[in-house]
Amino acid sequence: MLLSHGEGDSPAKVHCKLGARCQRGHGASVFIANQMVCPVLVGKPDAAGPYKVNGNVLGTCFSVGGGFCLTAGHVVSELEARPNDTTALIAVPQDEAWSAVPVSGSEILDADIGVLKYSVAGSSLNDMPVLAWNLENLPVLAPVRTVGYPYGLYMVDDERSIVARAFSGEVACTLPRFRPPGFRGPAFSVHELSFAAPCGLSGAPLLTACDPPTVKGIVIGNSSSEMRVAFETETDADDADEQSSHTVERVERLSLGIAVRAVHIASLDSSLLGRTVAEHLRGSNLLA
Repeated sequence: MLLSHGEGDSPAKVHCKLGARCQRGHGASVFIANQMVCPVLVGKPDAAGPYKVNGNVLGTCFSVGGGFCLTAGHVVSELEARPNDTTALIAVPQDEAWSAVPVSGSEILDADIGVLKYSVAGSSLNDMPVLAWNLENLPVLAPVRTVGYPYGLYMVDDERSIVARAFSGEVACTLPRFRPPGFRGPAFSVHELSFAAPCGLSGAPLLTACDPPTVKGIVIGNSSSEMRVAFETETDADDADEQSSHTVERVERLSLGIAVRAVHIASLDSSLLGRTVAEHLRGSNLLA
């Protein structure tokens, strides 16, 4: 999929139109949410246009005002590890098309949260809309939803589209201390969800089920729990009609989506924002 300059933009400007259709949900809530979350991609300069998308969507991000987006920290890690000849991009829906905005700065915070800096100044693009936040705790079985871009590049007959996918469910539990496998930072507080979080949904806002929705956290991946449920002995017969046996362990696994709680995210300090997330949200009038 190629990215080409948008109408009215000069070749010197960094903003460009994505050569992909904008696929949106038909429900009112999903349509609104689709306007408030954006896919994070990597593009490479191409002779046929400014960028050619490398790979699939890395994750989801959403604006917190002032030219900043929040996403998952490991999404920022993937952006920062990209080849030197590529550009980190945020795809912004504009009418029935997409425009690509290069990322000008990034930061990884604790709790697997990331910050992206961007700018639409000097272009014909509208700034990203924002969502209000609420830091109160969600009880178990509270209805929640999220929308993002898991496996967000969808292909049919060689035509690639960017598609948003929405998920809904309930809060399965609240874990006061959680640390993802391989994560080296301090443990943090999360909501475990009744649905799984596919690759590419990381960085999506966890939203209340009411309208208008408020942000209650950020989806970062999945938990993984397992337990041994049984031992079984299996017997095999070889060519000499001799029998051999071996023991098989049966393990049951549970994998559920994980979202960092909004109150924990708000406490994080950011050098890129120049203050805590809570102070930034308050300064942008986004704390409900």
